[in-house]
Amino acid sequence: MFNLIKDLLKDNDHVLVTFINGQSREIKEIDQLPDNTNIFKSTDTADYEVYFRETNIVTIVPEAKPTQIDPLI
Repeated sequence: MFNLIKDLLKDNDHVLVTFINGQSREIKEIDQLPDNTNIFKSTDTADYEVYFRETNIVTIVPEAKPTQIDPLI
């Protein structure tokens, strides 16, 4: 799963990852923890660090265009 996300990020601005609890995050960078390869350390499009397990992923959707964040909201 890690390699799939990493490959998708080469050609896309970010990927939308949906988790088993129904939440989703737009991931723009991903890495594995050196001592536990089942846990991914990532950065979302809002520059927050997100840690998650591979087993919590339900879907991965590549998104080529950057997210437009409205600064007035």
